[in-house]
Amino acid sequence: PRIKVEIEAKPWRGNSDAPVTLIHFADFTSKLCVESAEKMRKALADFPGKIKWIHRNYFSIHNEKALLAAELGEAAYEQGFFWNFHDLMFFQKVDVKMENIKRVADEIGLDKKKFDEGQKRGKYLLRVKEDIGYAARIGVEGAPVIFVNGLYFSGTFPYEDLKALVQRELEQKTKVSKE
Repeated sequence: PRIKVEIEAKPWRGNSDAPVTLIHFADFTSKLCVESAEKMRKALADFPGKIKWIHRNYFSIHNEKALLAAELGEAAYEQGFFWNFHDLMFFQKVDVKMENIKRVADEIGLDKKKFDEGQKRGKYLLRVKEDIGYAARIGVEGAPVIFVNGLYFSGTFPYEDLKALVQRELEQKTKVSKE
């Protein structure tokens, strides 16, 4: 079934008016999520101007490294550096150790004082928990998951399957607009 996945106030890239929206529920510390993020990046390149890519957090709340990375991601979003942080975490394939996660935040120029203040108040933790809770309510049980215009798609499926689904969605949008 197709569901409406909330995307308001979430980091996005691509075309804001794109006919296809890909919502990636992911964990910055997961190798499977690195692979699914690469599929997302490839789709963005293969369908220029046709995709809006949204990131949302999903991981085991007991994973301390994933929690730190997600909180830093939220701070990066707030400070206007989200995609820099995202890309360094996923595409530079950093060794996922606490010190390397913090190093990525330093590399993008994250204001640590603002992060520390927000973290002490639980500001970023609340946002991360909101993503995780929301994901669970819509049926996400593990990362990575991609919703393609509201259709569930496992981020572990082959890229060709994602590409075919995006193509089908584009054809359906074109067909509807011609009617």
